[in-house]
Amino acid sequence: MRLFAPYLIAVTVSLTLGCRDSGIGLPAESQGTWRLVRSSKPEGYYHAISFADANSGWAVGETGRILHTTDGGETWTVQASGVSASLTCVHAASPTCVRAGGDNNTFGLSTDGGTTWAWQHPAGQPLRTFLSLASLNEREVWIVDNYSGILHTSDAGLSWTAQASGTPWAITAARFSSALEGWAAATNRVVIHTTDGGVSWRVQTLDSIRYGYTEVFTDIFCRGSRIWIGTNAGPSNASNAKGGIVMSTDGGKSWQFRLSPDISLQSL
Repeated sequence: MRLFAPYLIAVTVSLTLGCRDSGIGLPAESQGTWRLVRSSKPEGYYHAISFADANSGWAVGETGRILHTTDGGETWTVQASGVSASLTCVHAASPTCVRAGGDNNTFGLSTDGGTTWAWQHPAGQPLRTFLSLASLNEREVWIVDNYSGILHTSDAGLSWTAQASGTPWAITAARFSSALEGWAAATNRVVIHTTDGGVSWRVQTLDSIRYGYTEVFTDIFCRGSRIWIGTNAGPSNASNAKGGIVMSTDGGKSWQFRLSPDISLQSL
């Protein structure tokens, strides 16, 4: 549900103004150009990508694969992770502080830009896969998994607290805009919201929206009162089924669905 390709495909953009996940306020108009950047080696699937700034970025994938760039994606180098678990999420809090998670209850931290990694298994259950992590700084982190679990640390992973998500579905993505407010998406058209740092979560099941197909929520992004949820059309649908974007402009009080346009990668 991240970067499904037999080799890394990194798309870079130049914007008139930059933005960060935890920042407030997008530029009214951001114009730029996109280029397709491929790395021919190593082969394999890469599931997640994160940049600390315009130059420093990491991509993670199958069997512990990690790639790192220091020039905005122009070139990539392999970093030895020391694990064989497939890695499905990554977040760079700074050019030196990087976190990654994945299969077999695997969670890792690097404090030297990915040169070395320290791995742990905080959920205590090997069947759990960490699907997303949200990090505000080098100490405050939330991770979510395929068994509806949420774990939180405020001491850079020395200790973890389980948070009750209120949903039985796999949580595919989480984002926090502050230490108190965060949003997460779960597979079965579920979105959850906290205003107390995850001590409690409010569950919304968005079944009343007219999707056109059975949609599975896969990713989420929030900025102020605006929330966007990425979707996949469910596997039981027709072969031409398309996903789209679920969005709210009033802090989750109301939601709309926008079907994605037809896009052909053949023209790139």
